[in-house]
Amino acid sequence: MQRLRVTLRPQEYEYEIRIQRGLLRRLGGEARRCLSRTARRVAIISNARVFDLYGAQAIESLRSKNFVVSHWLMGEGERFKTLRALDQALSFLSEAGLERSDAVIALGGGVVGDLVVELGHHVIPSRGLPMGWFRSALSGSVGRGL
Repeated sequence: MQRLRVTLRPQEYEYEIRIQRGLLRRLGGEARRCLSRTARRVAIISNARVFDLYGAQAIESLRSKNFVVSHWLMGEGERFKTLRALDQALSFLSEAGLERSDAVIALGGGVVGDLVVELGHHVIPSRGLPMGWFRSALSGSVGRGL
């Protein structure tokens, strides 16, 4: 497996990017490893195109590690990068019953990643929810940090 380290300044924020064929099958194990032992729920935010390709496998992997999984699909494309979509995502997270020990995963990149980043930067830190991104392309993972 290839690994890249990305360090951002001025906050000295560092994250790891993992690159490996079949990594999605290990999503549940990776989430379990990274989250607290009390984590019970994972909310996936995606769009229909990506979710149709990878959603079932992501859910199966997470459930195999005893997570309760819910998902919300947003529209595809830049026109869905709106406050309304952000509000809908927040409503979904509230209805999913996530607690501080639970997590949100962005399944996809582009607008999905941008929306989850906004949740992560402006809304969710006050609740303490861990965020994760599972991108289908390396360019989105690296570009997100720049």
